[in-house]
Amino acid sequence: MSEKDIKIVLVNEKDAVFLSELMNNEEVMTSLNEVPTAAEVWVDAIAEWKRDDDEEDMDDEN
Repeated sequence: MSEKDIKIVLVNEKDAVFLSELMNNEEVMTSLNEVPTAAEVWVDAIAEWKRDDDEEDMDDEN
């Protein structure tokens, strides 16, 4: 993978399961000093991000 293969995309509700699985991976949690997080928390976080004025320039094309 090179730098040109990396892109930023809009996070949607469908990503909550992936984020939950990623952030509940023991190795990831340990390296980030995090605690387990339920998928519902990610659904709520994504909804908040959508209302966040700092995210207003994000769209499906980024």
